Amino acid sequence: MRISILLVLLFFIGGNIFAQQLNADSLELRDGIGYAFGSTVPYTGTVVVINEIGTNESSVEYKDGEPNGKLRSWYLNGNKQIEGELHGTTQAGIWKAWYESGQLKRQGAFKDGKEEGVFTWYFDDGRKSKEGSYHEGVAIGEWSWYHDNGQLMQQGELKGDTSIGIWKEWYPDGKPRMVGDFLNGQKHGEWTWWDAKGNKSTKSYATGSITQASDSIDLYIERTNEEMGKRDFNASLVSVQQAIDLVTDRSEGNPEYMWLVILKAGIYEHFQHLEAAQSTLLDATGIPVEDLRVIVGAHDSSAFGALRSIAGKMAGYPAMATRLGPHVALALVHNMLGDSVAMQAEQQLMMDRADTVNEDWILRMSLNLYRLQANKEVAYAKLASVRSEITTEGETRANQLALAAYLTDLGRFTEAAPIADKYLTLDPEDLDFLIVKVNIAMGNGHVAEMEKCRTEALRIDPRALDE
Repeated sequence: MRISILLVLLFFIGGNIFAQQLNADSLELRDGIGYAFGSTVPYTGTVVVINEIGTNESSVEYKDGEPNGKLRSWYLNGNKQIEGELHGTTQAGIWKAWYESGQLKRQGAFKDGKEEGVFTWYFDDGRKSKEGSYHEGVAIGEWSWYHDNGQLMQQGELKGDTSIGIWKEWYPDGKPRMVGDFLNGQKHGEWTWWDAKGNKSTKSYATGSITQASDSIDLYIERTNEEMGKRDFNASLVSVQQAIDLVTDRSEGNPEYMWLVILKAGIYEHFQHLEAAQSTLLDATGIPVEDLRVIVGAHDSSAFGALRSIAGKMAGYPAMATRLGPHVALALVHNMLGDSVAMQAEQQLMMDRADTVNEDWILRMSLNLYRLQANKEVAYAKLASVRSEITTEGETRANQLALAAYLTDLGRFTEAAPIADKYLTLDPEDLDFLIVKVNIAMGNGHVAEMEKCRTEALRIDPRALDE
């Protein structure tokens, strides 16, 4: 059994002290302990993975059958890619990553598997791109982001995922872009923005809600979040589209645009339009529409043939050499096919090519696509199962409720609604079907109908809609 030590490397990309060396293909696990084939003694020494040109791709030191010591990986050109220390599967000590050129990419220390102390990221020319501190794996204190020319881009204080205090942003020429205050993670008081020409816009906040604002992308983003909080699908989509309409550079080279696309897809996902969410993300990768439709329409193994064909076709896209988006889409296809090796290769290629500004949206878009596909496949499998039960056992309230719920999960509201209506006609206080109606109305953007059903459900049981 081959032991893949590259999985550990993905966590961070996100002198050998042992004399003995063993190829990873000759190591097997028995009850979690590594042994050389044919040996009864837990392995101590270095385990290596060999690449296609016959040199070391990665190595990890083992002691008594467990990783214990240095972990290293190399690019095909021989330059170091990752170096760190493992105690079992736990990261410890200083970890470093490099660009293929040999330039340091990031470094920081781990204690008991958690980030501890200052972490620093670099552009491929050696300039600092991001820096901040952790304590026990939690971001704390002042964090700074930089433009690739060395100018500060953003600076503020974090406590975990919560922004606190004054945050500031600057343009590459050093001119201010934004300044505002966070109170307990929410925007508070007056916030100010400047466009690239120096034109000023302001907004005032009270506990995170806009009280007054001038027209800007940020305003529409705030409105989008507020409309989502009100469960208003249509209004949320309108607001995010208004923000997108203000963007002139709608390419993957503009992170602001890519994050707006991710926000729009998130709205679709939140309101159970899973395929629309997936389509929105894939469209931004730049792949042809005909390939997009095949990917979005695939939800079980019957589509594997078409997906393999698309994977081969996508590998030959001219855009693969210059753009990152198509690689995001291809990694998804490999994920759908269950080809983890090919998927990881695409992920690694993306992260190697991406600069610090693009890394975040690439990672978020990829994770969202994987999650959407998994949720879609689960919903379709459940839908097929309940339909099979209905065919063999006939209709019951239980399987009709499940059918309506799974159809709703897939955004097939026109099919789910008559089922819920039928049972609510029989019993207007059927709480389960009332909740289905709430979700259908929310997904359709029918706010008044949603609130009506919510009110009735809460009248019957005040805890009916508790998460």
